[in-house]
Formats: sequence, structure tokens, C-alpha cells
Amino acid sequence: MIQVIKKLLGEYTGVDYWTIHGDMHLEDDLMLDENDVYDILNDIEEYFGVQFEEEGTEIIYVEDLIAYVKKEL
Repeated sequence: MIQVIKKLLGEYTGVDYWTIHGDMHLEDDLMLDENDVYDILNDIEEYFGVQFEEEGTEIIYVEDLIAYVKKEL
């Protein structure tokens, strides 16, 4: 599951997914804008069958994204 998330992030950023780690900031470190993050969340929803809530879900770092998906599975 973690590798799938990192691969998706790598596809959007052009960064080798092996170099992506949990404490990377989605916007500052991976240079994702709000639209990129939205697209990635949609892809993750489809792949894993999870639903991200619009409000109350704070996903800032890669580890936040991984933790949320783990919690929902």
C-alpha cells in the first residue's frame, strides 16, 4: 500500500518513488499544488476504495496520506 501511494506521488512529481519518504511536505518538498493533491486523492480513492472527507482531514505530509489510507482500510 505504501509503495502504491509513493508511486502515485512519483508519477505526479517526476520524483523517483524510492526517494519519497513520510516526512516530505506535499507542497513544499514535492512541489504539488492544490489541484495536484486533489487529483492524487481522487486516484487513491479509486485505487483503494477509501473516501477522503472534505473537512477535518488534514493531509500535509506523505505520512499523513499513508496514515489516513491505513486507517480507512
